[in-house]
Amino acid sequence: MDESSNTRRDVEQSSMTRRRTAIVHADEENIIILDETKQNETKQTLEIPTTAREHTKTKTVNFGTPEIYEISPNTPNLLYAIDNNVDNHHKVYYSNSLSNIEIPSPNSSTSSDETHILVEDDYNISLDLSKIIRTHEKQIEEHSMKKTGSSYSIRKMNSKDSAKTPTETLVDVVKKLVSPTKGSFRKSDVVSYSEIYLDQFQDWKNEKHETGAIISWRNICYQVKRETSFLNDIISKSLKKEGDSKMEKPSKFIQILNGIDGIAYPGSILAIMAPSGAGKTSLLNILAGQTKCTSGEIIINGMVVKNRLKSLVGYVYQDDLLMGNLTVRETLRYSAMLKLPSTTSYQEKMKKVDYVLQLLKLEKCADTLIGEVGLSKGISGGERKRLGIAIALLTNPPILILDEPSTSLDSKTALDVVQTISHVAKTHNITVIMTIHQPRSDILDYLDNLLLLASGKIAYFGSTSKVVKYFKKIGFAMNDNYNPADFVMDMITEDSHAIFAHEKTHESEMERINKIVDSFEKIKQQIIPSVHDTFELRECTLPKVEKSTWWTQFLVMFLRSFLNQYRDFKFTKIRVIQQIIYAILVGFIYFQTKNDQNSVQNKLGLLFFVVTNQWSNSFGTPISIFRGERLYFLRERGAKCFSISSYYFGKFFADMLLIIPHPVFFGTIVYLLAGLTLTIDRFLMFILIILVLSQAAHSFGMVLAILVRRVEIATMLLPPISTTFHVFSGFYRNIDQIPVYLAWFTYFSPFNYGFKALIVNEFGGRTIDCPTDQDESCPYPNLDFILDYYGMNNGLMNTWVNLGIVLGISVGMRIIAYIALKFTLKPRKGV
Repeated sequence: MDESSNTRRDVEQSSMTRRRTAIVHADEENIIILDETKQNETKQTLEIPTTAREHTKTKTVNFGTPEIYEISPNTPNLLYAIDNNVDNHHKVYYSNSLSNIEIPSPNSSTSSDETHILVEDDYNISLDLSKIIRTHEKQIEEHSMKKTGSSYSIRKMNSKDSAKTPTETLVDVVKKLVSPTKGSFRKSDVVSYSEIYLDQFQDWKNEKHETGAIISWRNICYQVKRETSFLNDIISKSLKKEGDSKMEKPSKFIQILNGIDGIAYPGSILAIMAPSGAGKTSLLNILAGQTKCTSGEIIINGMVVKNRLKSLVGYVYQDDLLMGNLTVRETLRYSAMLKLPSTTSYQEKMKKVDYVLQLLKLEKCADTLIGEVGLSKGISGGERKRLGIAIALLTNPPILILDEPSTSLDSKTALDVVQTISHVAKTHNITVIMTIHQPRSDILDYLDNLLLLASGKIAYFGSTSKVVKYFKKIGFAMNDNYNPADFVMDMITEDSHAIFAHEKTHESEMERINKIVDSFEKIKQQIIPSVHDTFELRECTLPKVEKSTWWTQFLVMFLRSFLNQYRDFKFTKIRVIQQIIYAILVGFIYFQTKNDQNSVQNKLGLLFFVVTNQWSNSFGTPISIFRGERLYFLRERGAKCFSISSYYFGKFFADMLLIIPHPVFFGTIVYLLAGLTLTIDRFLMFILIILVLSQAAHSFGMVLAILVRRVEIATMLLPPISTTFHVFSGFYRNIDQIPVYLAWFTYFSPFNYGFKALIVNEFGGRTIDCPTDQDESCPYPNLDFILDYYGMNNGLMNTWVNLGIVLGISVGMRIIAYIALKFTLKPRKGV
């Protein structure tokens, strides 16, 4: 022992002057190093102390050829070594203290080799040194590193730090960046397998973030109000026993998440797994800014974010909510026009669209209609998922959050989607957080880190590759040939004990879950770094979000809504054909009606049918259309893609143009076949009246579609509303004979004014042909007699006046629809 101590002192002294050394052999007891000087080469043997060997573990890694190391004079008890063998694999010895670990300088001739730093607890996950270097690339380069190609070499700092080796300098820099308030690394500050060689990641069309976004969260708690009813309260009270009078009442709130901490890094994927109801979707919505947490804070690059969180996150929902009548390219084009700032030219936006098409492998289906699942042909499920990701990536968000992107996909397609996500994360330095439900084993290889939740608490947070080893360490070993994802889900799910079916005795489900949660709670503070002392606030780390102009938003809303409805076969072609068939049928029923006394009743019936038909054709249309657009609107409004006014007016003009063909075709055919007054002015007025009446019906339907969320309820309300307007139209009952307390309904009935406008247009200024036989009466010699008979002669005998009132009702309902859209239809949590 004395001899070895002297040897170590000799090496320590020699290392002060001879700084270039190479490890040529090492085993559990000795390390042989080669001192290189200009004069001679000597081999020295260092004995690893017994106390250090007790804390030393081994791991086989591919290390390449022996490298030259800087041996610090301050570490005489060298605990870092490699053991060469014929297979070109090496045992790496390491300690639980970073101060005793030497970081090797990379050799440019072996760029494919990997170097690792290891710590004592294999399952610990915290700060990945490679990501620290990548994140703080600029600062480290200024202090202690020089980049060559896609790798980094360590160099000395200025003369005042010449006493320190490059390795010590790098460690000091990283210490300062990681933990500014502490003088040394904690065991939890380093994650195993931290790579020193950094892959050169691509710029996104010269828009790469210099640092990416490191997002961390601390003590996230979330609770929802318990749903109760008067009937349930009565039942609960009646079931109480006499001795239960002092029994505590159940809480008014349900705790979904309880003290959740975590962190995610650029260029990596953090997967969240949990049983149903354990809170994974709630946590995801909180991190995406879709839901506010009850308590806790979210920090991005050292800064607590609240209002800006949504603008920094690209959120891909579980259900692919896309407009089926648009192509993939059109969907991306309209999204780019909405989301990219007005300072970006249209040509640059289209280049971005082409780029994400290529990145997400969507070129082949770029001009294919998306289609509706189960209703019309379109792109595949995997292509729909990748399209959703492409939309989120258009704005180059530093953080990408996905809600179960592999759901409803077959195993191969799911693997392809996850591979694509991993590629995007690493090549664009994006922080990816995603929920996933029991993935197959090969998908796990692409998930860097894993967060398991059980009963609203953390069951595990760490490297995905270490989860099985961690569970084994706390007493739950996985059977051979078992999928690790299935294994961990069985461990944290209450109703799953198939994994222990072969055992004679096993703990109850809740005891097992509580043990897992409690085990991690004990080490959580050591593994997950404090968000306050982890990162310094850096300049220009997060992009500023700019919006498109109002006119751009209006144009996109108009074009997208018009194109999506125009290509809808049911909405356009079938309804036009339907109106043509109705018009021909009605036209032949009233074919060439004469202008005599006997035909007055027929013409009045025809005119009222025209009113009824146009109302019925347009009243229910917004309900069926807005049903498909409601969630789309809510999501885009939640992401602040457009203003309410730009959406509303864009949709209004699109709907208005699409409604015009129906009354035009119907009115023209009926007017010519039925033999109504054939003059150009009366014909055009007839078409204008039914056009305005159709718009009024559509306005009422829009109000109903916005205010009533459930489509079936809105549809049930159509008949009673229409019937009320029918009754007070003046056709079924003389308006003068309606009771006074109900007569005021006539002033709000579009049927009343529309029907009157058509009557005035047809009979105004005309004399009815009376029979020449004196024995026959002539009750309707002119228009005044007709209006008097129906009780409509109240001074409003002008066609334009009645038309203006219908138009005013339509505009009034449009205003109500806008107010309802702005103040009542707001994004819900997690929509």
